Amino acid sequence: MWPSVPKIIPENKLGTAYALIFWVQNWGLMGVPYLIGKVLDKYCITGYVNENRLYDYTIPMIIFTCFGILALLISYLLKREDRIKVTVWNYLISKKDADKYLAEEMIGEGQR
Repeated sequence: MWPSVPKIIPENKLGTAYALIFWVQNWGLMGVPYLIGKVLDKYCITGYVNENRLYDYTIPMIIFTCFGILALLISYLLKREDRIKVTVWNYLISKKDADKYLAEEMIGEGQR
């Protein structure tokens, strides 16, 4: 996800985008273990052996599988957005315009 951020976010909003990504990631790092712990304590205790709880980890594994599917969906949407932006960019700047733009950049504005 990190390398695609500069491709789809305007440069003047790039810092905010990275901050938002860190914020969401840190909430996930805090919230997922808490969620899994609550699910284990409420729904997954199958019995006791010598006063130790026995757990069935099926529901937490389903939760992690859902996170993986969600990650695949988000990566697909990012790829689609990248493809749209690249297509628009290629449409707006044809080969002739790109050569003209590069020539102007090489010459510079003050040297004409």
